[in-house]
Amino acid sequence: MPLNIATVFFEVKGEASGEAPIYLTGSLAATGISDAFGNSLSMKYVGGVVRFEVKTY
Repeated sequence: MPLNIATVFFEVKGEASGEAPIYLTGSLAATGISDAFGNSLSMKYVGGVVRFEVKTY
């Protein structure tokens, strides 16, 4: 079962809105991961889109 291992927070200017694609690839990240004991773990990178919506207070 896949697990979320990272949470990303963005600070966005007050009235900003729209979408920003996020690409996770092996080119800028490690192509393999391991546990605390050095055992290889299976993994894959999945891209996504972050949607910024204007909040009115």
